[in-house]
Amino acid sequence: MPFNNKKSVPLLTETWTTKHLDYCLENSITPAAQYLWQWLINEEKLAQEIEPDLAEFNKHIKKVRGKGYCRLTLKNALNQLIEHRIVQLIKQYTWRIVKIITRPLDWLKPKKNLRN
Repeated sequence: MPFNNKKSVPLLTETWTTKHLDYCLENSITPAAQYLWQWLINEEKLAQEIEPDLAEFNKHIKKVRGKGYCRLTLKNALNQLIEHRIVQLIKQYTWRIVKIITRPLDWLKPKKNLRN
């Protein structure tokens, strides 16, 4: 059987852990939003202002899925990450070019109050 290049692109990397997947399951985050969060973690720096282009993300997804997401799915995935405080929207230039801060997973979990 010939080697399929479309499926050879690894989607999970060392920085994406089972803790991230657990958080996604707990909060009912869609697969498109999970892939976007993972791509932001792998491609960009955490806790810094970045300006990702969702068209570049869609090119990456096209390698993995065989086809990219539609515009509405991309917008909904970004909005879901914003609603769950995974990313903080600073400025939106167009629907696909935004200035955001991606938060680390530890920042999303509430800290436990320690009694003195």
